[in-house]
Amino acid sequence: MRRALAVLCIALWSTVATASDWYVEGPPVQTRADAVSMSQVAKAAGYKSRVVRRYKHGSGWEYVFVAEGFEERLAASQAARVIADQTGRGVSVFSSVDGGAELAETVNAGPGGKLPREEAVAKTVVRPGKARLPADADVDQILAAALKAHGGDHGGLALLDEAESVRFRFRRTLPDGTVTVHTYARSGTQRYLDVRVEQGDAKGSTLRVLDGGAFLQVDGGAPTRGDADRALETVERFSPARVLDLSVSFAQEVKGRAELQKLHLDGQTTVEGATCRVLRFDGDRVSRPIALAVGDDDQLLRQLATGGEGGGVVKQFDQYEQVEPSLMIPKRVRSWIDRDLVDDVEVLELAVGTRLPDDWLAIPGD
Repeated sequence: MRRALAVLCIALWSTVATASDWYVEGPPVQTRADAVSMSQVAKAAGYKSRVVRRYKHGSGWEYVFVAEGFEERLAASQAARVIADQTGRGVSVFSSVDGGAELAETVNAGPGGKLPREEAVAKTVVRPGKARLPADADVDQILAAALKAHGGDHGGLALLDEAESVRFRFRRTLPDGTVTVHTYARSGTQRYLDVRVEQGDAKGSTLRVLDGGAFLQVDGGAPTRGDADRALETVERFSPARVLDLSVSFAQEVKGRAELQKLHLDGQTTVEGATCRVLRFDGDRVSRPIALAVGDDDQLLRQLATGGEGGGVVKQFDQYEQVEPSLMIPKRVRSWIDRDLVDDVEVLELAVGTRLPDDWLAIPGD
């Protein structure tokens, strides 16, 4: 039986494209930082570019960069070659025809250039906002208040990225009754992921991504060596950034994603008894519709909804707790697809800058 849910209504996919539009799209990547790096290459070459986030059922959120505004295929193809050569990644050229997207060609990577590094930023401590939103607050005022509540420009995800180490534990309950406890840890470039099964038939495992390679142990068995890049992608799916989503990356997403800079007010809704303002983006040819529910009393993100033709995804953030002066996290995160609950996460711990056990980041058996 489906649980009643105060869900933000999502408008069907809308488009503003014309038959003369051409655009270049990069490959899907797991982190926004990778997509931003490719977008920066496109911008440095003089092209209009932005980063788009999409939900892929079965693997979660993915990011792509889009370079747009080309009136002819030749111009888009030339841009694709420049971007592919400078990033070392293959890209695709699409045409917009009657509101749909049609693949025109794929441009393979050239010899490969180096992606620009993001500049380090100084940490600024920002206290969460406490005042209730004014009744006549506009979109900019609501976003500014929410940004402050989520830790400011250098809080949230920025604080986590700058930390020497991170330890993150959460319990996940799936629709089939499986309950697992995940422990994610990062120190520098090294990663640790431990999964323990509390209920269900799944097997526990421990995955380490170390300077000496990637090592997987299943149910405490002998370690096997694997591909480090693929292992890193797997581990990062359970990082705070992926599990807590926009609740910790609010500043980066709102300032870096073009669709979140095109939000408009769309009334109010109630989430778990809390009155919230609804901010909505109606969608375009490359981005699905998005809606945010921001709490009136605390200006924290309560719901994130994305969707279009074929259904929508709703993620709800509850029981916020301040774990650092500029780091607010929800202790519970639930996700629905087409109103069916598909994921229920209870955060057990998030520790920043803490010492990690030596054996977590040691080659098993050494």
